[in-house]
Amino acid sequence: MEKYSWDYIEQMNGLLDSKLEGLTPSELYLYMKLFQINNNKHRVEWFELKNRMLSAFIDKDEKSMIRLRNSLQQKGLIEFKAGRKGQPSEYKLVLLYDKKAGKNASTNASTSASTSASTSASTSASTCASEKVSEGQCLCGFPDPLKGKGKGKGKDNIPPISPKVEERIPYAQIVEMYHRLCPSLPKVQKLSAAREKAIKARWNEWDKRLDQFKACFSKVEGSDFLSGRNGKWSGCNFDWIMKQGNFTKILEGTYENKSNSATPAKQDSGIDWSKYDG
Repeated sequence: MEKYSWDYIEQMNGLLDSKLEGLTPSELYLYMKLFQINNNKHRVEWFELKNRMLSAFIDKDEKSMIRLRNSLQQKGLIEFKAGRKGQPSEYKLVLLYDKKAGKNASTNASTSASTSASTSASTSASTCASEKVSEGQCLCGFPDPLKGKGKGKGKDNIPPISPKVEERIPYAQIVEMYHRLCPSLPKVQKLSAAREKAIKARWNEWDKRLDQFKACFSKVEGSDFLSGRNGKWSGCNFDWIMKQGNFTKILEGTYENKSNSATPAKQDSGIDWSKYDG
């Protein structure tokens, strides 16, 4: 059986050719975020994501996210299976092109106008795919062809993306990093408002650098005391680490092993360290 996947550029062309004008900016941003997440997951047919995570990604409350999600399904862009309370929902991007023919499913007319629009979209999407867009980043900040989609205050106009989008705090990525780098400690079951507040405080305090969190979590796992390997204490967890004084002391080396023979953090644990660089 052929492995399921979808074509990045053809899917983008299908969106630009047939679906773009019917979307509000908020609906478009949610779709592009799901597009990005699925692309990062190797474009599988179904992928899982918790409501709270997705809401944080698009900076909306959960009710607003659900309303936007329902709208995308009604407009034929996604399918989803809502998860039970506390469980992730499942998502699928509806193919917007004919996979067998290698063409956009929406391209039914052969007029020169549609051909010109498809060519323009293909060129712009290819530029996005190679990450050479001169203004704004692909997916995270919308593809370049969406910028300048008309001027004025008309409801169908797509406004330029605020720089605030690029500065959004990577809550989910930080929690994932904790899980990967601190396998000895309890898992975070829920990204609560209190935890988001603590992450935001440490993020701003340490120059908004993800590598500071990597360094902190690495030091925790490398410490026999904090990881619980020496059996002297087992109270270390995500919330304890995120406290201002504890986070600082960890980075300053307060809890590092005292002897040269102490157990180092595992180097062969299967962690892709380059994922957390920068």
